[in-house]
Amino acid sequence: MRSPRFCIFCNQELDEKNRSVEHIIPRCMGGKLKSNLIICKKCNNNFGTEFDEALIERFALILHPVRLFNPHLKIKDVIVELRGVKYLLTANGISLKDPYQKKKGKGFLGMVFPNEKSLIKHLKKKKKKVPTIDIQKTIEATKREKYDIIEHFDFEIKNINNEVYRCCGKICYEFLFHNNNNYKPSSDLFNKFVLNKLEPSDFPICIWYGEFNPLTNREESIYHIIVIEGRKDEQILIAYLNVFNCLPTLMILDKEYTGPTFLHGYYQDLLSNTQSLFTPSFSIPLTRQEVVNLIGQFNPLDVVEDYVKNVFETLDNSRFYPIKRELALLIDNLPLRVSASDAGLLAKISNTMVSILDKYGLFLAIKNRLEEIKDSSDPITFLTNISIMIDFLLFSFKRARITIEIFEKLSQIIQ
Repeated sequence: MRSPRFCIFCNQELDEKNRSVEHIIPRCMGGKLKSNLIICKKCNNNFGTEFDEALIERFALILHPVRLFNPHLKIKDVIVELRGVKYLLTANGISLKDPYQKKKGKGFLGMVFPNEKSLIKHLKKKKKKVPTIDIQKTIEATKREKYDIIEHFDFEIKNINNEVYRCCGKICYEFLFHNNNNYKPSSDLFNKFVLNKLEPSDFPICIWYGEFNPLTNREESIYHIIVIEGRKDEQILIAYLNVFNCLPTLMILDKEYTGPTFLHGYYQDLLSNTQSLFTPSFSIPLTRQEVVNLIGQFNPLDVVEDYVKNVFETLDNSRFYPIKRELALLIDNLPLRVSASDAGLLAKISNTMVSILDKYGLFLAIKNRLEEIKDSSDPITFLTNISIMIDFLLFSFKRARITIEIFEKLSQIIQ
């Protein structure tokens, strides 16, 4: 008979009715690692309500372009607002969420609706006040015109708040119990931290941009890493968590640890949709006292510059790496050489590149530079457009410090 399991936060015994499938890294962050033996439904629901909004505010625009490329990334649609108009970030791209008034100067031109369903809903609401409205005739008279979303969505870097710190702690605490189900805390200090029963000045966590990366050659990926380490000789249990490879946190899970020495790691690559448990090849390179000092002396203002820099680097990777992957798929289906006179194949390459740029929100930035296709059999025009798009992407990738070998390969094929 299996020993009973208890919720690690409220200590309620878990059974078939109250146990919950928990995403150790929240789903709104693309998390895949799950367990149904660590938390009850009530605690899970409470945390979801509290943490999701804070996480989405900070990381939604990182995940959105990755989600376009990776259909296996199961996250909710996200609402963003720009100049009073709400948009929806979906698995198919960006769309208008609600109707809005389209104006030009002081003149009112009409209403813009995301779809016919939204228009019908609006008309039904109006009909309650004006019964003479003929909904069907109004729909038939409506001008159907596609409006491209050309807004530039500025990524606002929000400060890390208490909810984000506590969520980072919750992730590591759950991972600890996921791997060490016999672990017995020496105190309830860390539990209180996650449950918001400690003052921020007592939080056992800090942001740490130290020289520690248990994985190599991951510069262009977007990943989550968890490392937990129990040290019997120093009587301390510490954890390192790096989410979206831009927010590295260091925390003390147990300051009076009496268990065995161990080292466990977890890695999730959001771009390749892979995950794995692993044993880090070396420990977190800090002594007990160094960890205590870092956390005790931590000032969030000291890491703002590093945090903003790393978030923008991750955002660049999330926007450009999927483009590289799709261009690689295009190249894999091309012959070793494409003739400069093969209008049909050049048209296919040009149209595919336009489609990729449009999918990831870059086409409108280059649309006016592309030459108009007047003759579908004109290979020079297709070659010119391909060259313009390659130059544009090369400039964008270099500015974002993303490797560019993919364009060299494409240029060699098209000669």
